[in-house]
Amino acid sequence: MLFRLIRKKRADPQQALRKVLGEYRLPSFRGVILQALERLRDPTTTATEVADVISADPGLSVKVLATVNSAAFSARRPVDDLAQAVALLGTSRLESIILSLAVAQALPAPRSSAFEAASFWSLAAKRAVAARSLARYLHRAQAAEAFTQALLQDLAVPLLVAHGPTDYDLVLAAWRAGEGPLQELERGRYGWDHAEVGGWVCDAWKLPARLGAAVAGHHAQPPPPECLPAAALVARLGPDAPGVPPDFVVAAEALGVAADRAEAAIAESADEAARLASLFA
Repeated sequence: MLFRLIRKKRADPQQALRKVLGEYRLPSFRGVILQALERLRDPTTTATEVADVISADPGLSVKVLATVNSAAFSARRPVDDLAQAVALLGTSRLESIILSLAVAQALPAPRSSAFEAASFWSLAAKRAVAARSLARYLHRAQAAEAFTQALLQDLAVPLLVAHGPTDYDLVLAAWRAGEGPLQELERGRYGWDHAEVGGWVCDAWKLPARLGAAVAGHHAQPPPPECLPAAALVARLGPDAPGVPPDFVVAAEALGVAADRAEAAIAESADEAARLASLFA
């Protein structure tokens, strides 16, 4: 029922976003990003052709290689050129990196006492790395997709801080103070939550429908089928993810992940995600 309601509300993302963000217009992705994603989704495109498109943007090239070589993405050996990155990682994992970088670069960097970009991306990176680790046990072939879903599940928060309701800072501060889950505080005050807004943003940007549905429903119980179990699981981590909450372990065990494995995935993510967070901030 809840997910059907979410789908209904997402039917006209532009209109829904205007109600929340006013006249603010979402920035478009750069042409190189769109070309790279198009090439990656074309099964006839070679690694060299994909690399040629990415290389047209030096900044993107550097970010892609830095991300590929970060401990968080676990490349088996150093990757020194873009064609090598495509060949070693495969199109699915590279698409995950480029899509994540594109969204991160398009999001605003609001100045607010209730929002710290470093903390936001630190938590997003921890969730992404933990989701990728857990996905190896739950749905290995979709580990890259789990990474993307977990990294971007809160993508609406910077938008809401920068361009949403004037009192949104108060809601965010209440969440950080432990007064309740962010989505519940938002629904109580506005009638919508950041997950729904994130789904509208994904639709407006014409991101893959599966990603938009996963972002919109990552707090739903049960999550929609598009939301991979690993990504839905890490959504339970708190604002600063200082430890492993008991309900996280219970949920992990219900999915077939042993408690020690779930705890290890979170512990490992703290160190592995540090460099990744700095790349997306």
